[in-house]
Amino acid sequence: ANSPFFSKKKKNVSPPSTGLHPPHFPWSHSGLFSAYDHQAIRRGHQVYTQVCAACHSVSQLHYRNLVGVAYTEEEAKAMAAEAEVTDGPNDEGEMFERPGRLSDPLPRPYSSEEAARFANGGAYPPDLSLITKARHDGQNYLMSLLLGYREPPAGVSVREGLYYNPYFVGGAIAMPKMLVDGGTDYDDGTPASEAQQAKDVSFGKNVFFLFRGLDSGGKVHNFKNSLFSFSFSFSILPCSNPNPPKHARSRPSWPGPPSPSTTTAS
Repeated sequence: ANSPFFSKKKKNVSPPSTGLHPPHFPWSHSGLFSAYDHQAIRRGHQVYTQVCAACHSVSQLHYRNLVGVAYTEEEAKAMAAEAEVTDGPNDEGEMFERPGRLSDPLPRPYSSEEAARFANGGAYPPDLSLITKARHDGQNYLMSLLLGYREPPAGVSVREGLYYNPYFVGGAIAMPKMLVDGGTDYDDGTPASEAQQAKDVSFGKNVFFLFRGLDSGGKVHNFKNSLFSFSFSFSILPCSNPNPPKHARSRPSWPGPPSPSTTTAS
């Protein structure tokens, strides 16, 4: 009998119009008591700088957001100073160029959306500030997308200027395959395989943009751990309070019978 509760299990296959559902990768920070890897975050920023920044902006990320997360304050200041920032107007009403500061956002690759589309054949490279929040299962999706380039299967045609990637909506994406072995120069000496770069940049984007501005000191911490600690502390609070408020008592305390030693003789 056909029953809504007893039916054959269907294969988990997403239709081509929505893209293939990404697998779940064993991220080191996904556990309840796990923490984020600062070195991986730093490598993720290096992948973005050396590979992604040529086309994609991160308009909501400022140099100050890197301090204590992936770089020291001195490193972030030196990095910002390498950028030329248009500022002004000055006292003469003229715009001028100055070295970047910690308060400045990371530079954009294009001055406008029109310039970006013109340079990319009409396609607009999305801003990556919130990319892992804007996509379902964002971190797994991003890594799967970066590693998902392949030849189209038999019977599938992709028009010129697009590339087959089953994880992208419709299966055809305007961005070519960008990650190759050795494509990033990691300052910690980690071998920059294609998979390592995809992992680090997916990890870095998730951390930077999920925790951007959450901690004014720039420290990355596991929000789930903080929430769990707060909830656990709150749950044991009534038990550890020697003087609970009246509304926390289960019943009123009535005086017992008088002690024989305190009774007066008649």
